[in-house]
Amino acid sequence: MAIKINTKTLNLAKKYIEYKNDIVKFAEECIMIPTPGGSELVTLYEPQKKVLRSFLENHHLILLKSRQTGFSTMSQIISVYISTFFSNCVAGVISRDGAESSDFIRKTQNMIDHLPVWLQPTYKHKSVRSSIFTNGCELTASAVSPHNPGAVFRGKSIVLLIVDEAAFINHLSEAWTSVAPALSKAQDVAKSKGIPFGTIVLSTPNKTEGRGKFFYQAWCNAQEEDSLFKAHRIYWKEIPAFVADPDWYKKQCDILHNDRRKIAQELELKFIGSEHTLFPEDVQEKLQEINISPATVIPLRDKLSIHQFKKVNKNTFYMIGVDTASEAGGTDFSAIEVFEYVSMDQVMEFKGKLAVLKFAEYVKLVAKMCPHNIVIIENNSMGDVVRESLMYDEEYEYNIIAFPKKGSDHEFTYGLNTNLHTRPLITDALYHYVCERPDMVKSSRLALELLGLTDKVKRIEADTGGNDDLALALGFICYVRHYCPEVLGNVDDPIDQTTTDLVEESLALISAMNNPDNPLRDHYEQQEYHIFKKTLHKYIKDNLGNFDGAVDVLGLWRK
Repeated sequence: MAIKINTKTLNLAKKYIEYKNDIVKFAEECIMIPTPGGSELVTLYEPQKKVLRSFLENHHLILLKSRQTGFSTMSQIISVYISTFFSNCVAGVISRDGAESSDFIRKTQNMIDHLPVWLQPTYKHKSVRSSIFTNGCELTASAVSPHNPGAVFRGKSIVLLIVDEAAFINHLSEAWTSVAPALSKAQDVAKSKGIPFGTIVLSTPNKTEGRGKFFYQAWCNAQEEDSLFKAHRIYWKEIPAFVADPDWYKKQCDILHNDRRKIAQELELKFIGSEHTLFPEDVQEKLQEINISPATVIPLRDKLSIHQFKKVNKNTFYMIGVDTASEAGGTDFSAIEVFEYVSMDQVMEFKGKLAVLKFAEYVKLVAKMCPHNIVIIENNSMGDVVRESLMYDEEYEYNIIAFPKKGSDHEFTYGLNTNLHTRPLITDALYHYVCERPDMVKSSRLALELLGLTDKVKRIEADTGGNDDLALALGFICYVRHYCPEVLGNVDDPIDQTTTDLVEESLALISAMNNPDNPLRDHYEQQEYHIFKKTLHKYIKDNLGNFDGAVDVLGLWRK
């Protein structure tokens, strides 16, 4: 006997599938939020829609937001979405205190209670700190105990973790260390079953040290290309209703008692350094105004890349700072910074964790891309490997910084020696140039590293757990330019025109690989470098001719 399904049931089934497949549509048509005199459907702005979709695509998000921009509400919507359309999923919320934990749960319960009846999950248990549904889903909130921060969500297999106002939670680092292993296992299971999973860490900024340190370092780490977290910066001017209201910003400032530091944090997305931060407050603020995307991203192996901010000029002299780190363990990265000698504008940047000999090849690549240069490599065990790789290269001569040996006019020490005498001067030179011209920095990664530097010791050093690799590479440049101009030689010497033209054409070709419409792009993305090298060789031969006796263009792509 055929089973008859009435039209209403069929339409509801279609709606159910539509909402499950489109979280934005679900939110805009089903989520009610309290307003004076009642409740109304939530109104989503583009940044909010972007974050909802980004969660389903990228899973792990870190949100740096201005106050009142509605992103705690977005995380509540995600919690409701998972509890409505999936089963046996646990969502955990970490807040800074019990009152905020209860408030988060209350708001999600209100959203669920106002869903269309045919969509509502049924409660099995309902309290001020948790909701358990008959479909096996659970939403629970907790504050971090100062006496036992590792106890938060112990034993919970959490599919969705939300850390609300993360920059204001004490002992968050210890809690994270405790919850992360179980979190990873549960999320792996969810991924295998096609269930939405992830982690959302959101906050207005706080200090770079103390209780704000975890969020600051998480935000810095999210700027890296291989980061697990996708960073979203949500500024109040992206919300049309706030921009349209000429009094909104003034009202918010009044609420903050017109405290300049609080306004910088809560509205202008500025981290505030502690008393030990290297740079003064006005420089810190200027560094955080830097939000420039690279003009070109030159892809390399292993998901690494060179960020180029400015076109290379054959008549310009470049200073290349190189900081080398071991591939094994630790939090240190190998880094390259390229700045123009005269203007001190940032031109290129590289940062990555890789074998030292591979890093040496990327130093060579950058040196060829900016052929009128001096390469400043630290004279230590790791740096010596890079330096010797450049010095004994049989195909190309590199201009490595060298200092005359004491009492000799014809013997030199290659590389920059960092010791008790030079380290304070490196810090001093970096301080001088950054304070004088913070706008010379184009990279937000470098700016964030500079922001996290401390003056606790007389050397360039990030606070515990932070990174200072890019800052140190820039420090080498500043030191040589400020204190050792005599070792640069004649920076106005012309360089071989044929070599320069070839390098420029090579760079143009490399940049073209970033164009998704380029027919060679598939070769670049899908094949190993030794195969791509043949493809590139054929392209050069067909389009640029042969360059016997000139710079080896394919050398730019040696692995």
